Amino acid sequence: HTTVANVLFLQAVSPIAAALIAWVGLREQVSRRTAVAMVVALAGVGLMVGGPGGAQGLGLALSIVMTLSFALAAAFLHAFWNLLLARSRDPQSATLVALVTAVVVLAPVTALTWRLDSRALPFIAVTSVLQLAYFGLLATAYRRSELAFVYPLSRGLAPGLVLFVGAVALGEDASGSQVAGVV
Repeated sequence: HTTVANVLFLQAVSPIAAALIAWVGLREQVSRRTAVAMVVALAGVGLMVGGPGGAQGLGLALSIVMTLSFALAAAFLHAFWNLLLARSRDPQSATLVALVTAVVVLAPVTALTWRLDSRALPFIAVTSVLQLAYFGLLATAYRRSELAFVYPLSRGLAPGLVLFVGAVALGEDASGSQVAGVV
């Protein structure tokens, strides 16, 4: 179980990493609007991390450094995967190969280590359908547009959706700084 703030933080850093990778690795231009959006997103991340909590001093500093390190590593890997997908000749086929490979590699590990409560099956089914739809739409978008446009848009919408669903459907409390970080 995690908080909405943790999910939002991880999702907010990914578009920034993608834009930087596209700029450094692919020499794609970062528009003024994208640069401003990156600065605003970083300010939002700062608001989320710096929100109210019980930690102080060295413990707070270490938790922020560890969180940033994990988030940046996850964002880099996620952005790198999207870079590979966007640059493939056939994004739909590349997505299919990646998903089948992930299932083949991870299914045995899951079968050996996962204790499944049967009440989770409907949630797993719905999540699987939503993920397949997401991957299909993402592959189609990469076939039609550039990484620098598709990736920030696809990742940038997620924090708002997570906040909305968390607050409205799940009854999660969101602090003012978390809401400001998303906006």
